Amino acid sequence: CGWAAPRGSMVRPAIDDSELMLRVRSGDQAAFGVLADRHRQRVLNVVYRFMGSGADAEDIAQEVFVRVYRARESYVVRAKFTTWLYTICRNTCLKEQARRRTRSSLEGSPMTGADHSAETVADTQAPSPLDSVLLDEQAAVAKRAIDALPDAQRMALILRKYESLTYEEIAGVLTCSARAVKTLPYRARGTP
Repeated sequence: CGWAAPRGSMVRPAIDDSELMLRVRSGDQAAFGVLADRHRQRVLNVVYRFMGSGADAEDIAQEVFVRVYRARESYVVRAKFTTWLYTICRNTCLKEQARRRTRSSLEGSPMTGADHSAETVADTQAPSPLDSVLLDEQAAVAKRAIDALPDAQRMALILRKYESLTYEEIAGVLTCSARAVKTLPYRARGTP
């Protein structure tokens, strides 16, 4: 992160996330743009993995940043900015899930719109068609297993495995102890 200066000039270090958020709280719109650009992909990844829907992930991720902006006045540096951001992300995902469940029960039909297909990334060493089918099937099985987990276990797994957060950071997002977070992956492995 940061910007590259011409040769021979001083290089300005990247501004810390917490400092940027304090600037946002003071009304600095450009600081919000930097934060959003810096964390957009991470938030999108978490939302996609938690919600299981690529079609809605972009909208929900955008809602996360709207909520970050609306909560700017209440921001206080207590932990890493990302802990606060992922907490908002988690709450936004849970609220969206509840909204979908309510809508689904009112309509009397199963939830629609969930995209349970596995997304694959283009590989420069293109696998054989058989390898490709096997990889797609493995990804689909893993995705179904993750989607079947209870919310706390799923969020802990996503934040640990895909976002590489520490147990302490995840505990801050889930508002529980680090010790409790450490047990979630073991419980998740035992979930049928």
